[in-house]
Formats: sequence, C-alpha cells, structure tokens
Amino acid sequence: MHLPRRVPWTSLAELEKLCGWIFADESDAESKTQARDRLAAWRVSTPLPPALESTHAILSAHLLDLSSASTSSSLPLRQAYALSIVRLVNGLVDPLQQGAYARSIAAIAAQIGLPSWFVEVRHGATHEDLPSLEILREAANQSMRWLLHNYFLPTLNPPNPTAATAIPTSLRPFAPILKEYKALLKLITRDASLRTRRQNDLNKLLRQVERWVGEAKVAAWDGSWGGHADLQDEEKERFAVDRFCERLLDKGGLVPVSKSKRHPAKTPLATEPPNVALWSPLLDHAASHHPSLPQQLVSQICSYLVEGQRPEGEDATYDAALGGWAVWLIHAFEDDEARDGWREDTVATLLAGLGKATEEKRFAKLLVEVLSSPSPHLVAKTSHLLSIVASNGPKASDPWSKSSLSEMHTRLSQIQSLVDAPSTTKAVTAGSARAEAASGIPQGWKMLSENDGWKPCPIGVFLAT
Repeated sequence: MHLPRRVPWTSLAELEKLCGWIFADESDAESKTQARDRLAAWRVSTPLPPALESTHAILSAHLLDLSSASTSSSLPLRQAYALSIVRLVNGLVDPLQQGAYARSIAAIAAQIGLPSWFVEVRHGATHEDLPSLEILREAANQSMRWLLHNYFLPTLNPPNPTAATAIPTSLRPFAPILKEYKALLKLITRDASLRTRRQNDLNKLLRQVERWVGEAKVAAWDGSWGGHADLQDEEKERFAVDRFCERLLDKGGLVPVSKSKRHPAKTPLATEPPNVALWSPLLDHAASHHPSLPQQLVSQICSYLVEGQRPEGEDATYDAALGGWAVWLIHAFEDDEARDGWREDTVATLLAGLGKATEEKRFAKLLVEVLSSPSPHLVAKTSHLLSIVASNGPKASDPWSKSSLSEMHTRLSQIQSLVDAPSTTKAVTAGSARAEAASGIPQGWKMLSENDGWKPCPIGVFLAT
C-alpha cells in the first residue's frame, strides 16, 4: 500500500510561484530572497526533498555573493558555493546507493544525468583545494539550470503515467556480465583446481551483478530525483529483481543454447547437473541478497509456460528446461515448513492459467503433476482439476458443426433433469427435515412489543417467560 507522500507545498501553484521567483529574472535579488525565505519556512514544517534543499543552499550562496561584492576576502563565499555543490551531489546520489555493494558517485550521477563535472567540483571541494570562485559560480548557475529541467519542470508537469511504466533505457546491458560469468564458471567446473585461484575473479563478477541490480533500482526511481519517488523501496526491489529474472530467462541464460544440454530425456522436468553447477553460485549469491528472487523467478517461469508462446526457433525442450528450473528452485530455496505453501501457490497459479488444454501448455500441466507428486493431499486436489482441464472445451480436432449444438442441448436437458426432477420421496423427506430443523432455530432480531411481555424499565431488560 502506498503511504501518502508529504510535500512542503499546499498545491502545485505554490511550487510554481516559487519556481517563478527563482528563474523568471536572474537579476531580481528581491524575488530570490523571497524564494530563499519560503524554502526556509518550508524546512520548519517538513523535511525538504534533496533537490529543494540544494536549491536553498545555492540561493543562499548566491545572495551572499550579491551582498558581499565589496568584500576583499572571497574564502567565505567560495566555501558557501562549495558546500552547496557538495550538498547537491550527495543529496541526489546517496538515496540511490542501492544494493549490497557501494557504487561510485560518478556512476550513479551518470545514470541520473547529472553532469560529471559537478562530481569533479564536489571531489575537489571535499578532498583537494577549493576550486576558484569563477568555477564555483559557474557550477552554481549550471546546477540551478539542471534543477529547473530535472526537478521543477517534471514536478509541475508530470509525465504521462503510461510512459512511466516502460522499462527505462538507462539500464546498461546485462548480457556481457552474464557471458563473462558463464565463461569463468565453465572453466572452474571443468577443472576444480582452478576454483581457489579464480575465486577472486568470481567474487568480482558477483559484485558486478549486484551493482547491476542496484542500477536497476535506480532505474525504478523513474526520474524523481527530488527524493520522493512514486515507488516504495519494496517495489523498487521487486522491479530490479524482475529485470534480473528476465535477463536470466533470455536466450543464453538459464536455458542452454544447445538443445542436447537442456534436460535428460528419461526424467521429466529435471535439470542437468552441469547446468546446476554452472548457475547455482550465481543464484545462491543473488538469493542471499534478494530473498524474493526464487519466488519471482518461478513466477515468471510459470507465466511463460501457461502463455505457451516459445521464442522464435525454440522447441519443446525450451519449455522442459524452464520447468526443470522451477522444480529445482522450489526444492533448493525453501525449507520443509514453507515449501508446501510455495508449491501449492505455484500449482494454483499454473491451474488458473491453464484454461483450455493445448499442446503448447503441456509442460505447464506436467509441472503441476511433478510439484504435486510429493504431497498426497495435493495430488488428490489437482488430479480432478487436471481432468477437467483436459476436457475443457472442444478438442482442436473436432470441427464445429450443427450436431454440436444438438449435443449441447442434450447435455443441458440431462443436467436440468437431475436438478428439477428429484425423487418425490426424497423431496418430502428433505422438506420435512428442513422444517423440523428450522423450528428450533431462533428467528433472529425483531421489534418487541407489550404483547411479547416487554415493558419499559430503566435499563431496557426483557425477561422471556
């Protein structure tokens, strides 16, 4: 559930007025003073978004610059400008430090479109000599322009909601990382003596995976650089893990490209041990940092199987390999207490999506049978439902004809005869039994009167005789 988003302004008109004070006339010091004072008043009532906090700091430094034109020392002014730039970069980047491993400030700044030289000015002001006053003034002016185009205008004119649901294009490709990981793991699995020597390389690759997931969380931020994103942290996590699962299910991911390596022919929905050895380190590592990964990956596999639409050039072995991974994930990532619940939820999802039985969905049906087999009560529940699914609707080989309509009328007559013409003896017996049962049941609420023995009293007590 989305919690209400608290903002300092009462309406967008108030924010628009503030924007006009700041950007309408660059030489109007009085309007900028009003804007600074308004921001200071907002800070008292509620914490400001990082973008507005940075705007307040830059405006304060700019007004100090105007009032101290005749001052000989420029150090206080340089410090004020430098602090405002530092607060701008840190305030926008720090909330986006997602994932188990920290990412560089420059990488996050590049992903949100913050100019790289802002990061360089921030680095110089923090770790080196203060930049010159001219550089700091230019950085402050450019920062205000960036805030106008990336915070004020998008906030005053929100984008189309349907466009916000598209996957951001700022997310870098995951295929190169996946390719490098597969090459390293194949080398290690073929020669176990290399595992110790190449462990550092494997750890670096796993950190790259986590950084990519962190970038996906930043992409889920959806351009709300002011610090008040529409998505909650849980939804950003789910968005990032969903993108990760999609990359794993792409061509060359969990399913081998070679069809002979996908699954053993004798065992239904089983995953080859070499494939498990290849992918289990990555899946174990990702699941340790993102506990929802196994459930989301199984959910995407189930959605693919019930849709029954294979990628171009693929055959039934692709579906079988995905089903095998779903079985492996459920057995590998849940303990004995929670596994039955996860299995039942997965079976329910598959049954709900099966609909009419078709050849394209046969591996979804097979997955239901495999997941149900360890649990006798689940087998009893699903066997009847699967028989209904198998006979659901006319078969593909039976063309529609006029005789089909007459057959439907015949079935309808048979059902109505069973419902409308029960045995007379059974009907009388059932009616008498219902009447006797109803006579002993209280009639429920009713308004009492003096005829019922009720009479007024201080506390309204009624004693039944």
